[in-house]
Formats: sequence, C-alpha cells, structure tokens
Amino acid sequence: MRFKGLVACLFLVFSVAAEASSRWVSLNQCLDYLLIDWAPEQVVGITGLDETLINEKHRAHFGRLENILRLQPDRVFATEYNNPKLIRLLRQYTEVEVLPQPSSLARYDEWVTQLSQYAQLAPHARAHQQQLEQAMKQAQQVAQKVIILMPNQFSWGTASWADELISAMHWKNLAAPFGENLV
Repeated sequence: MRFKGLVACLFLVFSVAAEASSRWVSLNQCLDYLLIDWAPEQVVGITGLDETLINEKHRAHFGRLENILRLQPDRVFATEYNNPKLIRLLRQYTEVEVLPQPSSLARYDEWVTQLSQYAQLAPHARAHQQQLEQAMKQAQQVAQKVIILMPNQFSWGTASWADELISAMHWKNLAAPFGENLV
C-alpha cells in the first residue's frame, strides 16, 4: 500500500514539474501580454510586435515557422486570424490551440476563460477579468473622446468590440460616424 502511495506522489510531482517546464509560444500580440503576465516561465516565444517584451527568456519569432520551431515549443497559442498555413505546419510538430477572435466584451470574457482553460491558469483569468472591470469603472469617471488607430490605418466603428468597450466606459468613439466594424 505504501508503494502505491509513493508511486502516486511521484507521478503527481513529475506531472506538475512537466507542466511547469512546458514551453509555450504565442502567435498573437494580445496573447503575448496575457501569457507573459500569467505564466512568464513557460512562455519562450512571442510575436515581437512589442519590443519591450523581448528578452533572453521571451524570444521574438516574428511569425516565421523556422524561428518558432527553433524554440521547441510544447504548445502554441494562436487566434483564428493567424496564418492558417503556419498553424497547419506547426500542428505537424506541436500542439496548437486556436482561439476565436472576440467580437464583443462578452466574447472577450469567454475568450479569456477559454485561454485560461487551455493554459490551466483559471485564477489568473479571474484576476484579469476583475482588473478589467475595475479599470472600466475607473475610466467612467473621466469623459474622453477616443479613436483606436491600428497599424494598418483602420479603426473600429459601431457594432464592434472596441465600440462596445468605449461605450461601456462612457467615452465617445470618434470612428463611430464612419460606419460599422472596421472603418
């Protein structure tokens, strides 16, 4: 009986150690931020879109298959807008989790929960969701006029996740008069 208990303990210890030593790569800038915040020791590869995140531990792969494979990831986290060919090729070598692109605040909440389930980091997800709620309440105190300008020169009009976020903070979306979704 003692032997079975010892084996069970050793299995648990090695399982936890294996999970803690797993190597993750992010293919999305939002995932870069969340995964580095939630599990910095497991993240070995990031997009490289934010140079301040790049260091010896978190290497930039710039979306190139060769760079990602060099990092020897156990798991890759992506979103549905990542290059499907890259995801297909990566799946030949490692596990790839593809999350949907959130289209509303409710979908973002689901997205964070789904990510936390894939990464087994539920406490971090709950803390992130609470921080977001607090930040939004705080933002409501100061009226703002804002526009989210993306690198491709597009912005978010009405009927978009960004417009919903801006409205939830009681701010005015300057891109709203230009149409729905991407404008």
